[in-house]
Amino acid sequence: MKSILELFAQDEIQVNSRGYQYSNECLKTYEMLEELEKKINEKLGDEQKELFNKYNSIISDLNNIIRTDEFIYGYQLGTLMMIDVYSVFNSPAFDKLKKSDIMENTKLKNKNS
Repeated sequence: MKSILELFAQDEIQVNSRGYQYSNECLKTYEMLEELEKKINEKLGDEQKELFNKYNSIISDLNNIIRTDEFIYGYQLGTLMMIDVYSVFNSPAFDKLKKSDIMENTKLKNKNS
């Protein structure tokens, strides 16, 4: 069974999508790749084209696996950083402050906003 992060990474669960603007560098590199693939295909026979297409399919599958793993890793890393940020409430330095004063100041700021 896939984890929630895997489902998000593979677009099986979707939050409102946003458009993505590729950089000029990315677009130029993609154009070079397309041109190279076109030149390779022109030089291949039918059997070699079939092998090349299988190769490209496996590379695509591998890229999807890597992208999913990197998404999950990044999300987990971000979560660990958030845990660290919120762990300040359990630190000895925080104990020296009056927690009730901080919470009261926070309530006052929220009321004044």
